[in-house]
Amino acid sequence: MENLKDKYKSFLLIFAIANIAVFWVIIVSGRDISSVPDLISVLLSEDGLFMLFAPLISLVLNGLMSVKTKAQIIFWRYKHPLPGCFAFTKFVSKDSRIDAGKLKAKWGELPTDPDEQNRLWYSIYKSIEYDTRILSAHKDWLFSRDVSAYAILFQIVFGIALFFFSGELETKIYYGIFLAIQYLVAVIVARTYGERFVTNVLANGV
Repeated sequence: MENLKDKYKSFLLIFAIANIAVFWVIIVSGRDISSVPDLISVLLSEDGLFMLFAPLISLVLNGLMSVKTKAQIIFWRYKHPLPGCFAFTKFVSKDSRIDAGKLKAKWGELPTDPDEQNRLWYSIYKSIEYDTRILSAHKDWLFSRDVSAYAILFQIVFGIALFFFSGELETKIYYGIFLAIQYLVAVIVARTYGERFVTNVLANGV
């Protein structure tokens, strides 16, 4: 069966290229880009050669963080960051589709310990992992999780790089704000898809 990550690798590459392009054009080249057409024209010209390195950079970035680390930067929890760790104490009551009684009847006593919750949730997931609804929810979660990982790495790497390039302070401040907003938006989306993945499994696991 096709790897779920293969279905969105091209979108991650586009996200990486877009971030590299904005940094290269605005910070490194010091271009004054006042419109989207201007940005596109620059990228398609000589600076576009820089994008040849984007696939390699994207591959490296995707391997820098573990599954746990990615979850930590999304849910801002050092311990028990995976969404499945709160499947039965938090998410069961948030979705009207979930019948806790049927879950208990089929899977036994619902745990409250975070690690045990994640283990039971994962067992339920494995029993229905090829259901089309679960596959779709899983893909959305993986994609949004990886985008969040890219976003925080870009914020760190490009944020530090700002100190090594000349340019107007105002431009650097606006660019820094852009990076922060991009990360926060990615986190909000990833949290939504993470919770949806958990609840879809619980709703269909009986």
